[in-house]
Amino acid sequence: MTTFEGYLAWRPQTGTTLGLHQYDGRLTDYSQASLDSELARLKFFDKDLADFDTNRLSTHAFYDYRILLQRHPARDFWVSSKCKSIPKIP
Repeated sequence: MTTFEGYLAWRPQTGTTLGLHQYDGRLTDYSQASLDSELARLKFFDKDLADFDTNRLSTHAFYDYRILLQRHPARDFWVSSKCKSIPKIP
């Protein structure tokens, strides 16, 4: 699974918005197991991205890499290991 596919698998509404019909009718699973899995996937990608060898990148591509490194979803993901559950609406 590519990073993009993994991103959309947990955010199927985004896939539908992009016109990718394989995500039609799907919703994000907010169970604790799903949250833990997505956070682990993002952290893995974050480490993989940080370990990327940038020596062969052009100057322009290097700046793009730096932007991606700073804006990667793992840095903004609102779920942390301290989040045990999403409050249920009665």
